[in-house]
Amino acid sequence: MALAKKKTRLIHVDGADYRWVVSPDDGYMVLVVELAREPRSRLLVYTGYDDLLVPDPENAGYAPFPDTEITPRFVRAWISQALAHGWDVAAAGREFRLMCR
Repeated sequence: MALAKKKTRLIHVDGADYRWVVSPDDGYMVLVVELAREPRSRLLVYTGYDDLLVPDPENAGYAPFPDTEITPRFVRAWISQALAHGWDVAAAGREFRLMCR
């Protein structure tokens, strides 16, 4: 079943157009990506709301940064990673899952 066009965004990566949306869930977000035309396989990227770490000079380390944003740059990077690691966009009914950490 393809993503509905309503509330999704388009992005162009490596010569192909993809449709994407972020689905919030309890404690994490799921980035859902598929080909814009003739979608067959979905990419699911699971990311927490605070997966981004920023320098914390008070504790000489890093601290979680709340409210992580899913930007087109983030989406493009994960599509490229998935393709490089074997996501077959033509494989009907298959989901390719990645965890952002």
